[in-house]
Amino acid sequence: METLSEKQRRDIVVQFYKEYSDRGKCFTIDLFMKMENEEKGSQKSECKVFPETEVPRFNSRTTNTTDKVPQVDESETLSAKFRCSDHLDDESYFPLKHDEMPGNDGFYSDNKKNTPFSVKYKTKQKFAPKVMIWLAISERGHSDVYVKPSGLGINSGVYIDECIRARLVPFINQLHKDDEILFWPDLASSHYSIATRACYKEIGINVVPKEMNPHNVPQLRPIENFWGILKAEVYKGAWEAKSVAQLVNRIKKCLAEMDWTSVQVMMRTCKTNIRKAADKTPLVML
Repeated sequence: METLSEKQRRDIVVQFYKEYSDRGKCFTIDLFMKMENEEKGSQKSECKVFPETEVPRFNSRTTNTTDKVPQVDESETLSAKFRCSDHLDDESYFPLKHDEMPGNDGFYSDNKKNTPFSVKYKTKQKFAPKVMIWLAISERGHSDVYVKPSGLGINSGVYIDECIRARLVPFINQLHKDDEILFWPDLASSHYSIATRACYKEIGINVVPKEMNPHNVPQLRPIENFWGILKAEVYKGAWEAKSVAQLVNRIKKCLAEMDWTSVQVMMRTCKTNIRKAADKTPLVML
């Protein structure tokens, strides 16, 4: 294989960076560093001349770990082209204790061998009690929470009566009475059933159409990050609930004391993120 001169190598790097500048300098640097390492490690490694629409591929025996990203359909770039909503709703499960939370999943010891077994090993209940929490959020606050015991999902009847009529409508009337809003639920079947869509129409809620609601792109929905913030506060310091009632009270207390500034920032950048995903690809949000 013909060896490239230093100038030719520089020209290739510059050309590649110009074509993929939207991915940043680090993308180009990492790619060509990988090329160089593979070229040194294998005589059969070679750089192919690549079309404008392709990222260069490398012929090498080196095995690398593949980063896993959500499977995103190209049609979702069109699905994301709607105005950012003022209201989002979602459900999330809260167990009595959360050992998997960062900071709660380990222990400190200067001698692991002498650490008691009760510290090193913890039993885990197969079907641990937990509660499902539903709420809606906007830039101005959140609705009342709806608590559902573990093992019971939300069907369209429960969603209409307990979530939409009992909590979402009062929330809108209290904080957004004169606003034009767009409600953005997730793609749960109960959120888009025939009865639920009839309820939206009856009440006059402008909802994101199902065919325009992007799936498998949680990075576009600020409420997904909201749950992470809330759970970090609920289980802070490896806190554990002794009962479901204690857990629910803790959740409501953390909601009342939450600094809403971070949520407001996430909601304000929602439009920008959706435009970015629509113009390019939802993968830019990863």
